[in-house]
Amino acid sequence: MNERIQELYTQALENKFDYGGGRGVKPGEYYSNYKTVLNAEKFAELIVRECIKEIEFQYGGGNLMEDGITHNPEWNNAIECVSAMIKQHFGVKE
Repeated sequence: MNERIQELYTQALENKFDYGGGRGVKPGEYYSNYKTVLNAEKFAELIVRECIKEIEFQYGGGNLMEDGITHNPEWNNAIECVSAMIKQHFGVKE
């Protein structure tokens, strides 16, 4: 897993209350009612947002300024449309 994916994974971790009550814990062992679990929906949304951010940076004015393509209003509009379509497809809200 690359470093950025690992960062997004960490951001998607949540502490959840464990209703198991410590069954199976041996005397003298530590038991916590909370477990760290991955919120898969949040992880997926973070990945989609990261992809959109990269598209907007790479093609919407971040790196292509020198060749003039990003100064074209139609091009910028197309990038905004693609970003909006990806958000809609994956159900990512602003």
